Amino acid sequence: FHPTTLVSVIQTALRGRRRQYEARDRVEAIRLAEEGFRTTLERRVEERTQELESANRQLAGQIAERERIESALRQAQRLEAVGQLTGGVAHDFNNLLMVVLGNIRQMQKADLDPVAARRLQTMTKAAERGAELTAQMLAFSRRQRLEPRAVDLNDTVLSMRDLLHATLGGSIRI
Repeated sequence: FHPTTLVSVIQTALRGRRRQYEARDRVEAIRLAEEGFRTTLERRVEERTQELESANRQLAGQIAERERIESALRQAQRLEAVGQLTGGVAHDFNNLLMVVLGNIRQMQKADLDPVAARRLQTMTKAAERGAELTAQMLAFSRRQRLEPRAVDLNDTVLSMRDLLHATLGGSIRI
């Protein structure tokens, strides 16, 4: 070989070797950058996934709350409908009771034997209790507070004794 050619071949070989090292370093830098990018991307995906899971839990909670509120609203609407129905029935029933009470009072004005008078008195008490019940139903339909009070069941049953005897017959003892 001519010395100039040998020097030129060696310089070309060294340049090629330097380029090979530079290429290797660039490939390594690219691999490290890709690895860093992949790590960053995975971390961001994980963070976003956690954010979405949190938002999903909040949304599920809001949906459950809305369903509970809608259920309560439907129940309130049902109660309102029952109250209106109760009010209508109670009003009509009260009108019928007033007719019965009026007729009983007219019959009590007549001179009757003691047994019939007692029966009319029992019928009056029962109709008046029905009127009280009707008033309570009307109060419910208007959403007024009912006033609970103590009741003596013995007195109530005893006051209805004649009516119960007539209704139940002689086979049952009170």
